[in-house]
Amino acid sequence: MVRRTIILVLLWCVSVATATADAEHPLRIRPVDVVRGRVIELGTAGTDKFVITPRAAWESNQPAIERRNAAGKAVATALPQSDIIDAIASTDEILVAVRRPYGVELLVLDAQLRPTARGVIERQTSVRRCNVATLTADSRCVVLVDEDVYVSNGRVDSLVFSLLQSQSHGFAVLPNQHSMALAVVHATGGVGYVTFFDRFLRARVSPTLPLADVADVDTRDSLVVVRSPLEGGLGTHVFVIGLDIGQPRYLTVATTPDLVSVAGSERGCDVGSVVVANGRYALRVVRVFPRQSVVFDVALPANHGRPKSLQSVNGRWYVITDAGLVSVSSDGSIEASDTIAAGLLEGLVLSAFNSSSLVASGRSSTVTLAVESQPLWWFHLFVNEALAYVIPGVLVVVVFLVRRHARHLATMLDAMLELPGAGMVFHLDANARLIRANDAGSRLLRLSKSVPMRRLFRSYATHKDAAALLDFVQKSHSLRLVVTENVVVGSSTGPREYLFTSIPIRGTLGRFVGMLITGVDITEELERRRLVNWAQLAHDMQTNLSTIRLNAEQLQGASPSDVERRRRILFQVGVLIQRVRDLVSVGRSDTLDRTPVHSAELCTDIRHEFDSAVFPHVTFQMKLRGTIMHVDRLKVSRAVRNAVENGIKALRNQPGTIEIATWFDRSNVYIRVSDSGIGMDSETLANMMKPHFTTAQDGSGTGIGTMIMQHVVTLHGGSLRVMSAPGKGTQVVFRIPLGTTVETSATEFTQSLS
Repeated sequence: MVRRTIILVLLWCVSVATATADAEHPLRIRPVDVVRGRVIELGTAGTDKFVITPRAAWESNQPAIERRNAAGKAVATALPQSDIIDAIASTDEILVAVRRPYGVELLVLDAQLRPTARGVIERQTSVRRCNVATLTADSRCVVLVDEDVYVSNGRVDSLVFSLLQSQSHGFAVLPNQHSMALAVVHATGGVGYVTFFDRFLRARVSPTLPLADVADVDTRDSLVVVRSPLEGGLGTHVFVIGLDIGQPRYLTVATTPDLVSVAGSERGCDVGSVVVANGRYALRVVRVFPRQSVVFDVALPANHGRPKSLQSVNGRWYVITDAGLVSVSSDGSIEASDTIAAGLLEGLVLSAFNSSSLVASGRSSTVTLAVESQPLWWFHLFVNEALAYVIPGVLVVVVFLVRRHARHLATMLDAMLELPGAGMVFHLDANARLIRANDAGSRLLRLSKSVPMRRLFRSYATHKDAAALLDFVQKSHSLRLVVTENVVVGSSTGPREYLFTSIPIRGTLGRFVGMLITGVDITEELERRRLVNWAQLAHDMQTNLSTIRLNAEQLQGASPSDVERRRRILFQVGVLIQRVRDLVSVGRSDTLDRTPVHSAELCTDIRHEFDSAVFPHVTFQMKLRGTIMHVDRLKVSRAVRNAVENGIKALRNQPGTIEIATWFDRSNVYIRVSDSGIGMDSETLANMMKPHFTTAQDGSGTGIGTMIMQHVVTLHGGSLRVMSAPGKGTQVVFRIPLGTTVETSATEFTQSLS
């Protein structure tokens, strides 16, 4: 007991440690907050956030910018019906650029979103792009509108902009400690330049560089980095320019600009790109300053799919992929590899919020990412290494246990198949193929010892006696659960009702490996229960009907119509009493009390049991060519009467015809009951001979009548044939042997009664 407890505790510790470790990486990155719109952090706002929401065409009154508290509630709003193109925040102010019909309006907002200064840059055409920034030296505004760079005059209450450089691709604001304040990338006469401006915005240095139609400009410490795509999109030119490094350094990378980024370091400037190496995506880092050399290649996890973008934040490389985010440290080791909802980070720009979180922001959404340590990540590595030696030993033990379990299972199945009185037993595998069957099951499927096993069960259950069993097996195999159901199967003595149970068989590891189907014959038990119910019903009905007959006999009629009505009541009560006795006698014994019966007379008596006053919508037609037959009159009358009752029900209280016909040949008497009712479809016709099957939706049908018809015909050695079609009515034909070899005379006559 103590040993088992120690093993369980060790397994629990291993599972907890493995679950705590995150795929053998020291960090875990997960999204903790998603905000619709762009979030701006203001230094004097505390925990409040400023959210810029893209304006939808159908929300004309929605505020373009909101100040939200820590609970996410808006405490201040501004600029309704406005389209904010770009915005930046300083310590205590927010600079926003708003698209207007006449150009771009620049506003300076305080922490309460109240405008403190504004200015306008007029444009004759619609503005395609706009980027804003402030100079670190004197807080003047720098704005790129399409291809023109403007600088404000720095007034407190009004912003006046002047053109600084045209035909520009972008600009970058340099750190305050540098002698230069601004770098602008522009083209003049087909030649590209990077012009550096000092704090007085005087152009000082303009190195040249090859330039495409589109270029991204960024800064890393005192360096200006320009990324320009090659013609045809087959690669990217990366230029690193700085006043203290002499000539610009450049590098050509065979990938798109989205998969190229630059990181500054104490040793210089590193260019990272995502390339395909040895058939896998890899991060390649190249140092372009002070000298060009390959630093390292890092293979990205294969389960992350296609990379979407590469970004550098605080010396770390972040690869946004189809499946999530991969973080690589500056020395080339993977620190995190996490799955994040598809498309959540696509198109967003990463930035550091603090030491334990990142912010991925864009024009339409902002995602806050938590960076969490995984203290037991090394344990995951240890487990992976240990598994290389443990797995073979575990496999040997598992194989031994599986074989032993299989032997025990086979022994148990053999015992069940040979168990006396087990009824039908079938053993099926996981694919519903028949493995074994006991003697009773083999007789049902008509299997001999020469029939090969291990074929699909449906290939053996091809005859109608096993059709219902096949449905049960297919249903049980699809559910793979314990299923118990009453199933009617055929036999040499007629339909028998079995209680079948399907038990799923599972292997050592819980895998579904097959089914055990057992069936117990419950026909006799059901018949005994029905006889008890019928006897009780007969007793109750006979008592009540005798009372009705006694009262009817005491009625005195004053007119012939009253006398006729009294005669009809007594006749129908007598018929009902006889029906109750017939019901019990038919169900109680299978012994036939044969007497000579004329078939035409029998049919005429049955016709007169259905009073025209009770069934005014029914027209009876009699086509009788009768002869003497030796049968059990009570049982045959009950069977034919049930067929007539079913025909009347099929009329659905609508005017119709019931035809009763009889004829004979040398060996058999035929009785046909036809109706002009609604008929039956093929499915109903196939199921009507099943015990207790009924189509009555109001609870008036029990299915006993059809069962009695079949039972009576079978007792007499005859057969029952049913023909029907929707809208064409139904024909029920009884074939009953004459029961004697003595020649009898025939009487032919036709009656039409209504």
